[in-house]
Amino acid sequence: MRIFLTGATGYVGSAVAAELIRGRHDVTALVRSPTSAARVVSYGITPHHGDLRDPSTFRDAALAADAIVHAGVESGGDRMAVDRAFVDAVAGPTLVYTSVLFVLGNVEDGDESSPASGVRAEHERIVLDAGGAVIRPGMIHGGDAFLFTHPIYIGD
Repeated sequence: MRIFLTGATGYVGSAVAAELIRGRHDVTALVRSPTSAARVVSYGITPHHGDLRDPSTFRDAALAADAIVHAGVESGGDRMAVDRAFVDAVAGPTLVYTSVLFVLGNVEDGDESSPASGVRAEHERIVLDAGGAVIRPGMIHGGDAFLFTHPIYIGD
């Protein structure tokens, strides 16, 4: 399967990338820098130079894939606007959107039916309404180790 991945050099995205490669998928990763490009090549991934801040640099490549996995997160005060621009550019049945459990507020008693709120929850709704899927990792922790605990999958 041809997968377009954002965030491949980040904490969550690099774990996703490793699993996709282990599953023998053909992965293309959005990268900005030559350093990131070299890193994803070392994983066995094809780099696609572009920027989350500019949908024209990735939209065609993402939409040409069989699936899109969005695990990238920008830093800065406009990060949610950048995230929304990505969702708006590629939302559809091939998009898997990585969200956060914190959209549920106090998660002690949270489950798949708990109401979400905030900007990311709006992005989730756009993805789901377009036929895509949302994944909310329950907990992410570790230095060199990566662990999802109690992931919540939202979608049909």
